[in-house]
Amino acid sequence: MGSLEPKHAVDHVVCLSPIDQIQPRGYIRVILCFPLQPDTTTSSISQALELALNATLTRWPIFGGTVALSKQNGGRLELRYSTPPNHAPLHVKNLTSDEFPLTYKDLDTAGMPLLPLSEVLLCSVPHVPQSSRPVPAVLVQANFISGGLLLSTCLHHGVTDGKGAFLFISAFADACRSSKNIPDIDLTSFNRMSVFHTATQGVPDNHLAYKSVKKATMTSLATSSEEFLTNRLFTFPTADLKLLKEFVSAHLPDPVNEWVSTNDCLAALLWSTITRARLPNLPTSSTSSFAVAVDVRGRAEPPLSPSYAGSAVIHSIAASDIPELTSPDASSPCQLAKLALSIRRSINAVDSEYISQTASLSEAFPDVRDFGFKIDPVFGPDLILTSWRDFSYYDLDFGELGKPQWARKPWSRHAAVIVVLPRDKRVDSEKGIEVILLLREDDMDRLMQDGEFMKWVRRVME
Repeated sequence: MGSLEPKHAVDHVVCLSPIDQIQPRGYIRVILCFPLQPDTTTSSISQALELALNATLTRWPIFGGTVALSKQNGGRLELRYSTPPNHAPLHVKNLTSDEFPLTYKDLDTAGMPLLPLSEVLLCSVPHVPQSSRPVPAVLVQANFISGGLLLSTCLHHGVTDGKGAFLFISAFADACRSSKNIPDIDLTSFNRMSVFHTATQGVPDNHLAYKSVKKATMTSLATSSEEFLTNRLFTFPTADLKLLKEFVSAHLPDPVNEWVSTNDCLAALLWSTITRARLPNLPTSSTSSFAVAVDVRGRAEPPLSPSYAGSAVIHSIAASDIPELTSPDASSPCQLAKLALSIRRSINAVDSEYISQTASLSEAFPDVRDFGFKIDPVFGPDLILTSWRDFSYYDLDFGELGKPQWARKPWSRHAAVIVVLPRDKRVDSEKGIEVILLLREDDMDRLMQDGEFMKWVRRVME
């Protein structure tokens, strides 16, 4: 699509918050899948999408900008944008049968598997963006295949989080129906430095989730043995998860005063069984940590608006001994109750003090490239869970395109070990809860041979 040449554009810089600065160095990638009628012309769809995207960026201008290291402080990220937006970042790919041999009907019949949804093909942004050169805050790419559209939206994680991504894509859907229906962006998204308060007692001596990391370590993590990683999508029937929660809740020591969610119970099952599958490859560490990405909009002091479009995710940490995680009765309801309660308590511990300590630690690092997770989720004993379950992508109406038939993230080699996909309430009993796991291939094979795990799974696909 051609560039737009607005006159008298005004340049702006957003100083990103301490919580923006500590997010994973990559893009949030969301693929929404739509069937197309045989008489649909891709040019008309592309034109409508571009008009809607331009209208969205007029109301949400920060997403039309670029992200790079600050010109004043070379170790911190900043967001640069113009008003009105000076470009239309819609990319269009009309994929031939040689480039993409499957039809939309093939994908739909197979349940929209991950492997054909290559991030390299469907998402034209770098796998790990270089901070030294400006990269787009958002890139929307319309990938047309035979009989359908795979609409890919990539959002820089230094600018927003999963909730912010959903807010932006929701506004884009509104614009596809009518440019008059686009909500205004929350104004606090423009002024982020005062959003999160630092701790009154200063920088904490220790933090459960974050630490200083050496550049050499970061480089090795980004390049080490990625060819041995694989993705699988597991579907857990809704009725079975309800039963799992009932089993687990019945073994809580104090069910009147403490509770666990269905997501906690599923996380406990995954923590135990994945650790058991990984055991032959685990280092000598005796402890495993389980991190959960927690939305802190309502936990900050003062609370943020639910429509705040910046990053507001901090990781909780639960820990357990590996022998306990991998014991013969580790998947019993009693042991799962212990793990689920540990996860729930760690999430509850992410309070305003925990948030301010995290902000203080982030502020203390002049170069965010020296800042990272304490845990090792790929080749170490730890796990990270992020959940899109409550982001109602399936309810979004894109006008002529209608509502998406499937919501996916692309097949990739990212270190997000567990991703819970959005819930489709229209056919929840049929689809169940879909979970993407990224593991070493041999660990994945052992997991799929674990009867205690697979009895809860309806379907597996790559």
